[in-house]
Amino acid sequence: MSTTSQATVFKKYGSLKIAIGFVILAAALYFGYDVFGRWQVGSKNFAEIAPGKFALLGVKTTAGYKVIIANGIAQLVQGGSKFEGDMGDQGGDPDSDKHHIPIKDMVLSLQGDTNALSNLITAMNEDLRKLQPDVPAKPVIWEADDLQKAINGDAKLRDKLEFDLNCHLNGIPLNLINQRALYTGIVIRLPVPVHVNVAGMSKLLTGHVLIPYRVGFTRKVERNLATKGLSPSDAETRGYYHEAYNELLAKPGDRENVTNAIKSHISPAVIEEYASPAEEVLKNTRVVLNETFVKNASLQQNGFRDGKPLYDLTLNLKDEGRQRLWKYSLDKVGTQLLMIVNNVAIAAPRVRHQLSQSNITVTQLTDYDLAHDATDLLNSASTKT
Repeated sequence: MSTTSQATVFKKYGSLKIAIGFVILAAALYFGYDVFGRWQVGSKNFAEIAPGKFALLGVKTTAGYKVIIANGIAQLVQGGSKFEGDMGDQGGDPDSDKHHIPIKDMVLSLQGDTNALSNLITAMNEDLRKLQPDVPAKPVIWEADDLQKAINGDAKLRDKLEFDLNCHLNGIPLNLINQRALYTGIVIRLPVPVHVNVAGMSKLLTGHVLIPYRVGFTRKVERNLATKGLSPSDAETRGYYHEAYNELLAKPGDRENVTNAIKSHISPAVIEEYASPAEEVLKNTRVVLNETFVKNASLQQNGFRDGKPLYDLTLNLKDEGRQRLWKYSLDKVGTQLLMIVNNVAIAAPRVRHQLSQSNITVTQLTDYDLAHDATDLLNSASTKT
């Protein structure tokens, strides 16, 4: 082998050794820093906190949730598959609005607000969402407990229920016509208990969902009356009513089992089914920081996108806030946080490395008003602590 060839070989091997050495050094630094982080904050135990007017939320997306960015606003949606590591999509699926999780109600539920919990339960169940347009403006509300009593034999409640439904529980229509019942029926107010972690304390909170219910024959009468225009006469109403009434008397097999229909709407299995999605998302949502852990904040314009200005929001954290965020980020590299201000998700910053610094910057915010409100809120909160 010539001297020149040997030099070439040595040069190649030398370059390879340098490259390998660099990789080893980089890996050593990375794993060393990871070990350092776990040594510093990995064993620390921080009390759970509730979201405030400001919050950084971590959502475990393996439970079936996905963070998307639509029109510059961060959103959390339900999905049919596991989404870990597949977050921050611009725009999202065309049908994502159908599975949109209301951030405001989610945050307020984590604060123990049962009205918000009711909204969250409804929003996260497709069957309930579809029923809401059928809830009349002035509903006749029946509590689930009273329905159960009526079914179990409470004569007073049974008579009232049958009047409100315009039908006996055995499916035979009444001999009289209750105009309101004919068109709207009743609305069941069903209690749905959900386990919620409120500032580190597991609480069983009860939300309530509204379920409209009408006996089938009243819908048939309404459809027939619709052929007579918006204001059918009393005679036309009585005629179609008695026609449906006589048909059911002649065909007992066509009668609706009203008792079983109501039971199916208030059964423990249904309640559990309604509770599950809301309980799951709340269980998999962690409040990493709220405004009490931020010293101050600042906002700077930084570049443009499509001719529109972009803004960077920098948070100066208190030491405990820094440690909380650092510990959370140890196993969350590649995932995203939701930044919430006044119950609106204004950003979804991605965790690209361990967040061990006191200053963190959320970049490329597009809505100046939301970013400015966040800055004012955090600076105002810092002067009160």
